Amino acid sequence: MGDGIAILPHGNEIVAPCDCKVIMISETKHALGLETADGMQMILHIGIDTVKRNGQGFKVYCDNEALVKTGDLLIEFERENLEEEGFDTTVLLVFVDDKKFTFQSMKKEGDVTGGKSIVTKYS
Repeated sequence: MGDGIAILPHGNEIVAPCDCKVIMISETKHALGLETADGMQMILHIGIDTVKRNGQGFKVYCDNEALVKTGDLLIEFERENLEEEGFDTTVLLVFVDDKKFTFQSMKKEGDVTGGKSIVTKYS
């Protein structure tokens, strides 16, 4: 698929990582496809095996084709309930078909704040 980062969430909200367009919302509400104005496509995926929840515990705050700004609320999810049920709640941000772009940096560890922290730079 491409390079990406994994984030261990401390809250229940997923916000837009950058100014982008929502190009896909999974039926089970646990994943979104995003695309920047320059064509970088990303998948934002909440948790491991959370597709098994069939959308239960996920609330999407955006529409397909919506233009969103950095920090806009995209999805709320029941992190504590997922963890109690044994789900891994790691949030994956995967850069799709990243061969068209060159990454100058990618954050490998440390804390991030949704909508504020820079996790990668590319050209």
